[in-house]
Amino acid sequence: MQKGITMVLLLLLGVSLTFAQSNEEQEKQKVPLEHRLGLYGKVGYAAMFDNLSDAKTIGGYGLGIGFGYELRRRHLLFDTGLEFDWLNSTSKIGDFRLSRQMTAPYPTMTYNYDFSDYREARNMGQLAIPLMLGGQWNNFYFLAGVNLGYGLAGNYRSKANLTISAYDSEFVDPLAGMPNHMLDDRRLSEKGSLKWNFNTAVAAEFGIDLDEWLAYKPKSRFRRGNRNRKKSFKECLHYRASIFAEYGVLNVNNYSKNEIASAALINFPDESTEAKVAGSSLGLNNAAAHPFFVGAKFTIQYEVQPPVKKKKKPQARPQHKPQQKPKTPVQPRPKPEPQYYLCGIVRDAETGKVLDASVELFTHDGAERLYGGNATEQGIFSTKLRPGTYGTYVTKQGYLPYSESIVFVKDTVIISLLAVKQGTKVVLHNLYFATNKTRILPESEQALEDLAQFLKDNPEVRIRIIGHTDDVGKDEANMILSEGRAKSVHDNLIERGIDDSRLEYEGKGESEPIADNSTDEGRQQNRRVEFTIL
Repeated sequence: MQKGITMVLLLLLGVSLTFAQSNEEQEKQKVPLEHRLGLYGKVGYAAMFDNLSDAKTIGGYGLGIGFGYELRRRHLLFDTGLEFDWLNSTSKIGDFRLSRQMTAPYPTMTYNYDFSDYREARNMGQLAIPLMLGGQWNNFYFLAGVNLGYGLAGNYRSKANLTISAYDSEFVDPLAGMPNHMLDDRRLSEKGSLKWNFNTAVAAEFGIDLDEWLAYKPKSRFRRGNRNRKKSFKECLHYRASIFAEYGVLNVNNYSKNEIASAALINFPDESTEAKVAGSSLGLNNAAAHPFFVGAKFTIQYEVQPPVKKKKKPQARPQHKPQQKPKTPVQPRPKPEPQYYLCGIVRDAETGKVLDASVELFTHDGAERLYGGNATEQGIFSTKLRPGTYGTYVTKQGYLPYSESIVFVKDTVIISLLAVKQGTKVVLHNLYFATNKTRILPESEQALEDLAQFLKDNPEVRIRIIGHTDDVGKDEANMILSEGRAKSVHDNLIERGIDDSRLEYEGKGESEPIADNSTDEGRQQNRRVEFTIL
């Protein structure tokens, strides 16, 4: 038992060292912790292995249901929770004999009970606390650790052929075939309860993340001006399936409680004298049982969203009462605030030709739409806005969309559009994937909708979608990941009505970086998806 407690303490120490970091370090690395709550069910094969040389375990079924908590940080996973397991197992015991010495009226007589074809079915119900540590890469994950259980209920049902005989030193031959003295052959069938103590089991789990196929995809499209909305309940649900195995390494049964159960009584004319011959083979043989549970597990998790940080309102400055003066001087009228007008010109990036394009202006974070209209034939648009930084979305048929930020001071803003032509390469900004996965996150909806609209406005255009990664990890894994992300964009565009003949995709892994991979900012730029005009 001490070894099991020591192993649990070491596991908890490793978990605390892995996840415990100061707020300053987390802010520096910008790796948020993710919390998930979940429900899961388990079903599979169960067995209770005896440490008897002549015992044969047939096994049975196992069922489980539980509530879990998962803590995620980058690739690392820590799982715990509370679950209830019900295990059923059948064992066959080889032939054995029990002997009971009579105390009265014949203290020299011994009753022998020979058991054959002994079969025992056992049930065990326990509450357990799993402590699991592991990791996840792409859609696959694994967990390993311990399962600390406490037995709530247990019972058994035994069946066997029983031959009862007696031996007395005063007789030459044994006594048998005497039904009036309970010396005969019979079929024993009995049931009783079992007492289970604490159970420590080693456990492992390997599974696949099903979000790519089962996760909810919102029907409504994201629009500019509504980018910062919270996820809905359905969008926070995650699904996964796995196979698991658990094996009890500590004895779980209580010999003293299992030794004798209410069973067949061997009665004699003197009712004060009786011999009990029954009980689970665990108690009769002082045997230990090691529960084993292996099967399939399905989990539904809910991602707990972090609270939205509210901006602190600036404290109002204390207002001082003006000192009364005998004569109040005439205050000059305040000068009217200057009127600002953002004025811009849209033109061709190569020829400088002015364009009557469609122009939309937003706040810098894209949360609010401030202006929408078309530039004049002279390519001019204007609106009453103060100097600052604004998001834009400018489109015109035959040209690539423009969605960069502009800085307005006083001068006229120039926006240059690139004409659609073969070989033009464009990086898709605001496109987000789950960490080390090919699943596109809902925050990417606006970027995908813009690309689909561009293809619909320019039906003659064909593109090749290209995925790239940084240099972290193996080359082969990065190549598979980059191609999978490019294919995800390809499939998403088809769902939006773009014909498959207009789309191609490929992955180039880490072979074409556009920034230095030695910095976080450089690696972030290298993890990108772009498209080329064909």
